[in-house]
Parts: sequence; structure tokens; C-alpha cells
Amino acid sequence: MIKRFTKVACGMLLVAAAGMANAAYPTKPVNLVVPFTAGGTSDIIARMLAEHLGKVWGETIVVQNKPGAGGTIATKQLIQAEPDGHTLLLTSSGTVAISPHLYRNPPYDSDNDFVNVTILAELPFVLTVAQDNPISSLGDYLAKAKAEPGILSLGNSGIGSHQYLAEQQFAAAAGIELNLIPYKGAPQQLVDLLGGTLDSMMDNAVTEIPLIQKGTVKPLAITSAARIPQLPNVPTFGESGVPGFVSAPWYGLAAPKDTPPEIVDTLQVEITRFLNDPDVRKKLEDLGMVIVASTVKDTRTRVAAENKTFKDTITQLGIELQ
Repeated sequence: MIKRFTKVACGMLLVAAAGMANAAYPTKPVNLVVPFTAGGTSDIIARMLAEHLGKVWGETIVVQNKPGAGGTIATKQLIQAEPDGHTLLLTSSGTVAISPHLYRNPPYDSDNDFVNVTILAELPFVLTVAQDNPISSLGDYLAKAKAEPGILSLGNSGIGSHQYLAEQQFAAAAGIELNLIPYKGAPQQLVDLLGGTLDSMMDNAVTEIPLIQKGTVKPLAITSAARIPQLPNVPTFGESGVPGFVSAPWYGLAAPKDTPPEIVDTLQVEITRFLNDPDVRKKLEDLGMVIVASTVKDTRTRVAAENKTFKDTITQLGIELQ
């Protein structure tokens, strides 16, 4: 009886100790790995989050920019890290739901190789044309595309990018054929758009909003499920004749597989608090982001769905795998 009591008591002490250890998280500096170069939108949101968590936790949050190989370098670093919550990864729809499917031998399984903690915010695409273009609505755009199959040109950031795949999905949903032109970045797309050698571009709201506000380009439709406050007069694709077409790139946060649930819960709570801060919301929304702050369950469901969708699209398009 005494031995049994001793074993139970020891077990309770171990559980309590584990709980205290998790409650003390973090116990050292936290590395927030970003699979993109410094200075971009991803870097901005990562450093804002790092500043918030550093103040709340009283620990240093080190932002590490690890670009390359479509985000696989940074993601592998997360997978190999200790599951103690001291290495985190800023994810994106591209690194989580697209990049793995561009390889014959996928470098990771984003449904099972790490914990998708939350989706922080979305950056929907906006379809635009030059101000002097006679096309003034998505209805006009679709009519021209149907009248001249394969002639209307639309820029993107390269085969296999979220932008390119979204454009393919848009064309399929609308029943049109477009001339998709790959570019290395938005600046050259804009030059060609304004120069008249590119008919249209579809970039994320962060890039497009300043151009729209200056009157440089004319917005036709946005790929989000609902209109966004920053562009209240820009209708969704669903409102404009392409029902069901939604494509919203996003940034999220992930932790290593087997990270204790208590630590994941702590991360979820603090990220929600961060995204609900009025100053944070204003800064991110002013940039063109749509705040999400999804739960772990909802994030897992969305990642799984997008993994399937993009894998199917890549297979159907016959994109050459690396």
C-alpha cells in the first residue's frame, strides 16, 4: 500500500513538475525563423510579433531570415528543432501548401511534420489594369477574354507560385483562356502594365493598394471571400461573375512536431492577443492584410484543404517537378 502510494505521489510530482516547466515557457531566447529576405511584408509582421512576444515574455525573440528553396531551408530547420517551443517558423500558404508539391520527393509533409499553430493574416490578390485601359469591371474583362481566347495577358511571379496557380484556378473557374506571363517581381509587371505591353496584373493587396490609392492602376476584383475595409468599393470575384473563386495567400506560425499542447496553447493565446491589439491591427490592415487569428483546429483543417487543392492543381497543370 505504501509502495503504491509512493508511486502515485511520484507520478503526481512529475506531472506537476512538467506543468510548471511548461508554465515557465519560454526559459531562453526564442528563434523565429522567417523563410524570406529581410525588409518584405513577412519580415514586417515577424518583427512586430517578435517585439510583442519579447515584451510579454521578458525574453529575446530572435528573427532569423532564412530564404531559399521555396521556404524549404527554413522549414527543415523547424522540423529538426527541439519540440520545446524555442524555435518557431513564420509560415505562408506558399511554403506550407505549395512548395512541398513542387518536388518529386517532397521535403516535408506540412500536415504532419510540424504543428500549424495559427494563420495570422491573409493577403488577398487584386486584379488590376492600367487606368487608361477601357476595361472597367471584371465583367468587361471576362467578356474580352471570351471574345479573344488566349490573347488577354496577365502577369504573375512565375510557374509554381501562389500567384500563378491562383490565376490558373481563376481561368478555370471563369471558363476563359488567358496568356499568363511570368515575371521576376511586381516592379517589372507594373512597368509593362503602364507601358501597354501587359494587359493586367494580379498581385497581393499590400502591393496593389498604394498603386490604387495613387490612381496608377484600376482595380477590378479581389480574391478574398468578402470585401476588405481598405478597398470597400472593390468587389470580390464571387460578386462579379466567378462564384466560388477565392484565393487568399496568408502568413501563419508553426512549431515543431510534438511541441507540448500547453506551449501551443500559450502561443495561440499570445498571438490572438497580439492580433487583437488595436495598434497592431491598424498597422497590418493599413498594409492591406486581413486579420485571421485562427485556432489550431481551424488552421489544421485549412492547411489540409489547401494542400489537396494545390497538389491537384499542380498535377492537372503538369508542372515539371524539381
